[in-house]
Amino acid sequence: MITRKSVVLIVTLILAVPLLGFSLSQLAVLEAILAAGIDPAAAPLITSKIEEEFVNSGKYSVLDRANIEQVLVEKEFQLSSGIVRNEEVRQAGEYLGADFVVVVNVSRVGQTFVVAAKMIDVVSGQIAAQTSYERQGRIDVLLDIAKVVGERLAGTDVVMMEEEEPEVEEPAEEEVAEAPKVEPVVRPPREREPVEFKRFVVGAKAGGNLSNILWDDFYIWGDSPDNSVLGNEPKSVFGLNAGAYFAYYFSKYIAVQIETNFSQKGYLIDHYDWTFDFYPFGGFVTTTWKFNYLELPVLLKVGFPRNVSVYAVAGVSLAMFLSGTVENVYDDSLAQIDFEFFYNNPEDFESLMSSSGISVNSFDTGLVVGAGVDLLLRSFVVNLEIRYTFGLIDVTDENLFSNSAISFTGGFGYRF
Repeated sequence: MITRKSVVLIVTLILAVPLLGFSLSQLAVLEAILAAGIDPAAAPLITSKIEEEFVNSGKYSVLDRANIEQVLVEKEFQLSSGIVRNEEVRQAGEYLGADFVVVVNVSRVGQTFVVAAKMIDVVSGQIAAQTSYERQGRIDVLLDIAKVVGERLAGTDVVMMEEEEPEVEEPAEEEVAEAPKVEPVVRPPREREPVEFKRFVVGAKAGGNLSNILWDDFYIWGDSPDNSVLGNEPKSVFGLNAGAYFAYYFSKYIAVQIETNFSQKGYLIDHYDWTFDFYPFGGFVTTTWKFNYLELPVLLKVGFPRNVSVYAVAGVSLAMFLSGTVENVYDDSLAQIDFEFFYNNPEDFESLMSSSGISVNSFDTGLVVGAGVDLLLRSFVVNLEIRYTFGLIDVTDENLFSNSAISFTGGFGYRF
């Protein structure tokens, strides 16, 4: 039996699942931008050194640089040389599905190398953190400088940006140059259309329901309401769940999803059949009830735009009753054979409802909560989900019980 306490526990567990996927922010480190005259071969080494410090910090989920370059090439995206605008970095982050993007600039004045880096919040486009470090020497010192910059930036708690004064390492018997003021060559930035994420998803899904009923007393229907008898605690039964869905994203994080599903619910119960009072065999029987519905869930979906995106859903489900089945299994083998013939087992659902004077309500309504994960594969999405539906309307006109179901589904969709 699913009790009210069980419902609260199920809902709490389902809603807690998405929190596991939100622990680490996605971060991308873009290829370092070098000032004129610095060996281009140093760029990937500097980038890797800074990336390494973010990985070691354990505070971020760092995107693979090969995938970063592939995505940006496919989008024909290229940062302007020299001074890089925050808006450019934000757009790159949206293409990559990152929460933060790190951009690195390397310059030189005389024999002094300077590495400056800043972390851009992709949502706001603002600088979340920034730092720089300088040192005299040959080009080899760039790796040491990059390590210091990476340690500083990765160790920053990204709440509010505080600018740092460049740390100057004074060489012996030499005057250290002041913080350089590099005047890079800036080409006019190319105007870009605002980045548009894919707002629509259509797809199909299928799986099963583990369903039961919600009520304090469980009655078995006889040939009339007066002949109904109290049964044992009901048990869950397995049913099918399949349908199609359409999602519209208001933003990267929030969507409304509408579905059309075939959903099979019901329950199983062991009880004493009163008709055996007039029969020489035993009297205990197991009855399985199933109710078939056409459901229309309307859900709010909240998640993060990542390649592997964990999300939560909540909403309401409207359902129309289609048909039902009932099957009896008797504990006595002779009674089983005889009553299968006598009752035409499985029993005709409509005839049983008519003879008992009880009817199934044409419509059902329920509250829905759930959690799932989307695996994004370019324009396609593979989906796994678990949800719980809490019935609000009694299944029959006799106010006997309401539906309760835990659904497990897998799906495939197309984003556009």
